[in-house]
Amino acid sequence: MVFAKVNTEKGKGPDISGTYGIKALPTFVVVNGDGEVTDRWIGYNGPEAWTESVRKAKADPRTIAAKRAAFDRQPTADLAACLANDAACDFDYQGAVNYFRQARNLDPARAEEFTEQILTNMYYGARSKAFSFDEVATEADLALALPGATPEQKENLAAMVSGMARSMGSPEKAIPYIKAALKDDPGTDGPSDTRLSLMVESALLIEHDEAKAVSLRKQLLPEGWQEDPDQLNSFAWWCFQNKVNLAEAEKLAQHGAEIAPDDASRANILDTAAEISAALGKHDEALAQAKQAAQLDPDKDYFQQQVDRFTSEAAGGSGAD
Repeated sequence: MVFAKVNTEKGKGPDISGTYGIKALPTFVVVNGDGEVTDRWIGYNGPEAWTESVRKAKADPRTIAAKRAAFDRQPTADLAACLANDAACDFDYQGAVNYFRQARNLDPARAEEFTEQILTNMYYGARSKAFSFDEVATEADLALALPGATPEQKENLAAMVSGMARSMGSPEKAIPYIKAALKDDPGTDGPSDTRLSLMVESALLIEHDEAKAVSLRKQLLPEGWQEDPDQLNSFAWWCFQNKVNLAEAEKLAQHGAEIAPDDASRANILDTAAEISAALGKHDEALAQAKQAAQLDPDKDYFQQQVDRFTSEAAGGSGAD
């Protein structure tokens, strides 16, 4: 095998990327001597998993089309997984999930591996509403029921389900999975970032303790975050999304805008500040911040749309919360 790294943004990279349908990075593509694709997969999960993927690709050099025909004749778990990964490269998450489910049926001993892949594809597919939460929950329940599930696996599962539930506008549906993950002892090393993020969700959704949620969320921020405009913006936006700690969030966003390194960054943070000001009922301030953002980044239509929106709200036209 010959390995080649391609920068998809420079030189021949964009053409090569287009030829092989690259939609996400990193994507690994295996081709034969004629340039035909024999395997594709997205993402890097460490050297062991990557080496195993390469080993399997080398062991079966048939083209994707030939593998698809072979699967139709005599399905195997390895062929199903290969075709699932290929479908995921095209963002065909439903196709990927269907193939991984067939792989799980064909090789029940690898149920944990395939269930994780199913949930991963559901996670990305949920963004485009390819799956309902009930479908996600069915797979998540199977994952929880797997024998020997570790605390770390339960935490990762709960974090994934929580992210999907939030993206679907129903964060409370993740509560059973958050409870299941936090029930286990985290050990002597203290909570991981994943567990800490679940503790934040628990404080918000289960305990309804906003002050605790804010305190825990700050523990996830890196040292020096108070002078980092990106971190200030991220934390302020989290406060806005959860409708907590808005008074402090407003000040933090304003400070982030003051220390932003360029006009585009400043405009983005001012947009956050405008949303928070509007949520606090300060519609004139929100409009002023939106106008400033539009002036700083006039080529971004979104900011002018925000000006129009906040103009209406300042005039009492939309009755914003």
